[in-house]
Amino acid sequence: METNSHPAVSSRLPCLDGLRAVGIIFVIVCHLQYVVSWHPRGIVKAIWNGLGPLGVNIFFGLSGYLITHLLVKEFRRSGTVSLKNFYMRRALRIFPAFYVYLGVICSLVIWGVLEIPTAQLARAAIYLTNYFPCYGTPDFWFVGHTWSLAVEEQFYLFWPVMLFLVGVGRGKWLALLLIVLMPVIRVGGYYLLPSIRGSLAAC
Repeated sequence: METNSHPAVSSRLPCLDGLRAVGIIFVIVCHLQYVVSWHPRGIVKAIWNGLGPLGVNIFFGLSGYLITHLLVKEFRRSGTVSLKNFYMRRALRIFPAFYVYLGVICSLVIWGVLEIPTAQLARAAIYLTNYFPCYGTPDFWFVGHTWSLAVEEQFYLFWPVMLFLVGVGRGKWLALLLIVLMPVIRVGGYYLLPSIRGSLAAC
């Protein structure tokens, strides 16, 4: 169990566990289409394909809510946000398992077991896979799925700093402004940056 800078505050909200389970089930069911012999068509296929993105978006929403919940509680209690403590917790929670996994993948690439471009391994290592997807390379999915982790890490890098700088009150207006601007940014990025259209669709 992870805690914030105050030992009495837990980072786990039991009421969210049911939604986590739903997200997990959606992702698993979506990926089952790659291992079963039945291949649906039409609306059934569309719904089946949509379960994976929906499950991931559920996790994004839960993660954003939980992180914001903890940061707001800390700010209201102490009048600030400890960025040092926040990033230390995130690093200890994510980095060890991720970089062990990436190290194994790099070893398999060196031994010739997998074929993944070096540039893509580097992008995965610095959490930029969502902007530079590697669809079409022989073994892309061994690091291609890190796009979702990259989205989360970028959120962790941006949002706590914003709350630290502007506070909770202004942070609400900042969040609202971003919600309004994001459709404009996404449409503009789609037309002005065609090279990242795939990542915009995935994210």
